[in-house]
Amino acid sequence: MLVSETGRGIAIAIVVGSLALHRPNVLQIIGLAIIEEILEVFSTLTERRCLQTLVEPHHASSALVRRSMEGYAKLSLKK
Repeated sequence: MLVSETGRGIAIAIVVGSLALHRPNVLQIIGLAIIEEILEVFSTLTERRCLQTLVEPHHASSALVRRSMEGYAKLSLKK
């Protein structure tokens, strides 16, 4: 999970850096966006697996729902 989150951060930093240097390359940005989304899938799956490992089986579904709702709340606050 840490590896995929680090990879996502690096991909985003490269895009920001290329935009800051006024050298955006569309193919590079598309490629990095694809990589970032793939790493997000791995991170999400790993997070769910970790929650299931840390939480008792009868609380696992509520923990997953709570975690998902926290993510949605963060998205709605950004708007």
